[in-house]
Amino acid sequence: MTSDGEPSIDANVLVPTATAQGVAPAPVAIVVNNLSPQFLWSAQHFARLCAKRENKMVRQGIDNPDRRLQALAIAAILNSAMFLESLVNELFLEAVAAQSATQLSGRLELLGTDATRLLADDWNSNEGAGNHDNIFDKFHKALNLTQKGSLDTGNSTYGRAKMLIKLRSDLVHSKPAPESVGPKRTPKGAMEKKYPGIRLNRQNIGPFWPHKLLGAGVAQWSCETAEVFANEWLDTLDLPHDYAITLENDFPRP
Repeated sequence: MTSDGEPSIDANVLVPTATAQGVAPAPVAIVVNNLSPQFLWSAQHFARLCAKRENKMVRQGIDNPDRRLQALAIAAILNSAMFLESLVNELFLEAVAAQSATQLSGRLELLGTDATRLLADDWNSNEGAGNHDNIFDKFHKALNLTQKGSLDTGNSTYGRAKMLIKLRSDLVHSKPAPESVGPKRTPKGAMEKKYPGIRLNRQNIGPFWPHKLLGAGVAQWSCETAEVFANEWLDTLDLPHDYAITLENDFPRP
């Protein structure tokens, strides 16, 4: 927090020191501006607004589709997914920036020089060369390169995170298929089968995609899913939850 009460910029700063003889030049700061806290805060903010609007509509008995409600749910889903992607990218990019520094700082110091170099080399030879890994490959790679174990791909945390990224993709590349609408319950459509176990819009509304799915339930589910997965990954890496510290110190309640 700055002296005038404004939130501080979330950034990791790596400062190389000069070793040449004579008067050392001023060190150049290498700043990695991390956006993951902003994405999660945004997701939580939109989820709260979504719940407020859905609660009002349910109280008033409104069962018509509400595009503003759906927009808030979409914003929560997309920002939750962006939080996860930023989180893993930031670790690799900090490692890349650290190659210009003479000593490690922050969480990279916990990982060590060898692991940091491996993260940087992998990023430069893949993402840096235009070869883009999918998000879960990067989460796995970070653990493998640092020799910190692996993610349990069979547990519910991993399964929900994959479902979140799949939902993000279905929204971004939307290709809705026709679904039956009416008082008689019809068999589950393809989209409903794709997303089991997600809390649905409490309005008496249909079809599943997009009206029944896009509500306060999926908005909150997205935030919770992203944060639980992120924490499990960071814990496996033995790294602190820096994003959560930033949210606590620099952001108002969403």
